[in-house]
Amino acid sequence: MFENFNSFAFMNDQLAEDLTVTIPGSDTGKTDDLGRPITDDPIVKQVSEPITNTVNPNMTYSMEEGGQLPVGTLYWLSHLSGCPKGTKVKRTNGSQYEVINHADDIQAGLVYYQIKEVGIDE
Repeated sequence: MFENFNSFAFMNDQLAEDLTVTIPGSDTGKTDDLGRPITDDPIVKQVSEPITNTVNPNMTYSMEEGGQLPVGTLYWLSHLSGCPKGTKVKRTNGSQYEVINHADDIQAGLVYYQIKEVGIDE
């Protein structure tokens, strides 16, 4: 049996931060007078979970001015399952992210959501 140390709670507790998660409403199967689909209201949840950044030292972009820029991927480690692409995640400092992919870790009881920052010019 794989020992997951209570779903890696010791690590998650140290890295956790307050997040507001907005799950978009689902399609009701109905349309309005203009033929646009009607969706349910979004679901808003408050969680305390970590967002981590992985930086791959072998993957960099060369900048036009010279030097290299490291490339990383942001992940939100969550106990929430079923958050579809387009789910919004907001930190207390105002940074906002959007779920673009996910992977289940059944043994750890976690879902790793790949997120991208939204609302800024890159």
